[in-house]
Amino acid sequence: MSLERPVALDCPECGHGQTVIVWDSLNADVSPEARAELLEGRINVFLCTACGQRIMLSVPLLYHDMTRKFVVQFYPFEAVNDGAFLDRFDDEGRATTVLKACGVLALDPQGLMGYMARPHLVFRMSELLRYVRFRERLFAAQTRPPLHARFFVAGFLHHQGPRLVATLQVGQELRLVREPDNPHDPRAVAIYWDADRIGYVPRDRNRVIAQRLDEGLPLSCRITAIDPDEGTFDAVEVSVG
Repeated sequence: MSLERPVALDCPECGHGQTVIVWDSLNADVSPEARAELLEGRINVFLCTACGQRIMLSVPLLYHDMTRKFVVQFYPFEAVNDGAFLDRFDDEGRATTVLKACGVLALDPQGLMGYMARPHLVFRMSELLRYVRFRERLFAAQTRPPLHARFFVAGFLHHQGPRLVATLQVGQELRLVREPDNPHDPRAVAIYWDADRIGYVPRDRNRVIAQRLDEGLPLSCRITAIDPDEGTFDAVEVSVG
């Protein structure tokens, strides 16, 4: 479940009072819009409508992702100076009383979903965001089928390919660089040898490759064949996976 509540606060800069929504727990599956706001830095933030002052609220937040099976709990670090706070944890840092208070154990009263009893603890909101992105990308990498694409470099004759073809070798690693602002194709993926662009992933092959690069998933690109005497665009073949 997700737990949110309205809180009346005064701006410490100008004294303007307003009501903000404070999230105590956020379930990514139940509240996907709130998940998006969290990753954009707009959850548990006070933004004064009078003077524009922006303040991160120092309140605990429990984040739960049922699809990817992880729980991460943020606490303001100053909480570790409170003996009563430390008493909530066992000698392995587990905090079942906190999970119960946040409603997580109500979803799993018999502890059948073990991950829910092992929240990842963080003491900075920025670390919570990094951990969420890490787990989402890890899940995507592990659940997507492997990509095995093989094609000739498009536009080879129009870039640095002809100048470099004599130095290229089968097995060399190339770089894939997304060009989302490319005026000809928003899914454009350029192929580089060192600092030189030698061409592009063909337009009819770049959709999945661009999507995975945008998601931060690692892809390798290697030269599989070279024909330096080829006078067309089929001079260099690469594999991506």
